[in-house]
Amino acid sequence: MTNSEENTPTPPRNAPSQFKKALPLILLAFVIIFIVQNLASVEVNFLFWTMRMPRAALVVLLVFVGFSVGMLFNRAPTRHHAQDD
Repeated sequence: MTNSEENTPTPPRNAPSQFKKALPLILLAFVIIFIVQNLASVEVNFLFWTMRMPRAALVVLLVFVGFSVGMLFNRAPTRHHAQDD
């Protein structure tokens, strides 16, 4: 080994573990910032209903609906055509 290879710092072995522990805290901070910045009330009209809710609640509701629809279509049966040899 050369002298430069011996002096190269190596990351600690528990670095990924520390990142995994910090990631939920970072995500929680982003969620709190999002909620605080979107507390304004908005009016939502859908067919015959009109309701007021915080903008953050509306976004969370729409993400949930989109996720649910995506899961519904993801689980739809697919047809596999037999290939003729």
